[in-house]
Amino acid sequence: MAVAQAPGDRAVVRIGDSAITVGQIEKQLSRVPSFQLRMLGATDAQVQAAFVDQLIDVELFVQGALDDKLDQRSDVRDRIREVLRGAVIADISREAMQAATVSDEAIQAYYDKHRSRYQSQERLKLWQIVVKERAEAEHIIKLIGSDAEYLKDPTAGWEKLARERSLDKSTSMRKGALGFVKADGSTAHKDVSVTPALFKAALEVKNGEVVPQPVEDGHFWIVLQRRGSHVTPERTLASEASTIRAKLSKTQVRQRAEELLDRLRDDYVSELLESRIDEVEINGQGDVNPRRRPGTLRRRHHPAANTPRPSGPPGRLR
Repeated sequence: MAVAQAPGDRAVVRIGDSAITVGQIEKQLSRVPSFQLRMLGATDAQVQAAFVDQLIDVELFVQGALDDKLDQRSDVRDRIREVLRGAVIADISREAMQAATVSDEAIQAYYDKHRSRYQSQERLKLWQIVVKERAEAEHIIKLIGSDAEYLKDPTAGWEKLARERSLDKSTSMRKGALGFVKADGSTAHKDVSVTPALFKAALEVKNGEVVPQPVEDGHFWIVLQRRGSHVTPERTLASEASTIRAKLSKTQVRQRAEELLDRLRDDYVSELLESRIDEVEINGQGDVNPRRRPGTLRRRHHPAANTPRPSGPPGRLR
């Protein structure tokens, strides 16, 4: 008894052992923007015919590559592996996101655990001049409060002091600016943090004022000026729920991928010779170089390699 084919499974064209079906054409057409389809013809029939002709060209190139055994080339196999890897990760992500069930309780628990991240926080905009001795820091503070030239133009005066006196060269060329600093000493730059004592000391003065006493930081003393402040509003659970849900969903996707890798590693990794990893050479620039095989001589640079080539007629002494 003949089995009736679904409309989408019916072949439109056959090329070698493969076929392009109605369903495949419809799927490919759905991915093409309408303005691009209009460039293929004036009528629907012309568009369909031209699009199928393009698909035939693609399949013919694929068939030609297989005939030339290009799929056996190492660079092509690497690209195929990358495509397969991306497809597996995309499937895992799609399935995990569809199956992800992040409960309201899980969102609440995450919010409670990281509550300090969502609470209202005050940040102070601080500028510093770093010196070695307390006496020097006290001298600078006295100069700031009494020097006529400084009082005439405090902005230029501070910039000059920071450039000439501050030992912290990373900030001295920025007029000593640290940017906005949080109570824990962290700044807007994740790699830059300061002692929390700076924030605590700056709380005692108003915006635009210099802290009256130098602040000790290890072996250094800091002249500190508060230039501004900003209070971030509290972020409520209701406002952050969707963001937390997406974050927890991505965590589930990552866990799903790790579980798959563990299973595949058990199934397919039969041997790992860690001692041979040392045979891979990487230089200081990150380039991978072939390791010299035992018994081979290392190529040496010949002094004459950079000398100019001889000139003159053949037979002449050079």
